[in-house]
Amino acid sequence: MDKLAKEKMLVEIRDIIKCCDEANVTIDNFESAKELAPRQSDDFVWKVLEVARSDGNLVDWNYWLDLPKLTYQEATYLIHSIDPNDSEPFMPNYHVYKCRTSVINLKRKLNRLGILEGSPYYWAEWARKNWKEKLPPELHNLESSSGKQISPEPYNAPLEHWKMKVQAEAAIRWKEQRKQGCNPTPHSLKDELAKWCRDENVRTKSNINPTPEYLYRHVLSSKHWTPPTD
Repeated sequence: MDKLAKEKMLVEIRDIIKCCDEANVTIDNFESAKELAPRQSDDFVWKVLEVARSDGNLVDWNYWLDLPKLTYQEATYLIHSIDPNDSEPFMPNYHVYKCRTSVINLKRKLNRLGILEGSPYYWAEWARKNWKEKLPPELHNLESSSGKQISPEPYNAPLEHWKMKVQAEAAIRWKEQRKQGCNPTPHSLKDELAKWCRDENVRTKSNINPTPEYLYRHVLSSKHWTPPTD
């Protein structure tokens, strides 16, 4: 969309929102925005929602989706069609204020799950699987060009207590096997450590027992753990 077309669209959208404000009509979600512009395309309706919630402007999707990572707060706002730069305070933007409960609840949920940061591709995939409402098309259609699964693990986060337990047990087993003349590797330890987690009820922040592959990639890999020396 060129600059002239964008400005023309913004004028039209702001006129719609102004009429809503004067009539005390709130744009709560995509469906209510669609009622205001029933003959417009869905893409246009999403832009109405963005402008209503992002302080009169469009979400800068190019900027946010080009970042290597997004915090869970930023992802929460984008899922709600709110530009994170315009997300606080909720007032006097009434259209944002009306979805405040949803924003707060999603933040709390992600924080409890321990999902603090992730790539835009990760958040898009998470939202497609877990978000019950309609998603902005920029997120709904976003896919990783690599096709690889994106880990939800926080960037530069302190090591969780359960991981320290697993690594301590791995160090014990590593030393014992070396004394027996074996040549252990993280890959050879992953299955027995996953069984140990089940037996000892060691759980992740999501309250599940870690799988062997998860332990191998996110607890025992060279990025996360250095085996003890003989």
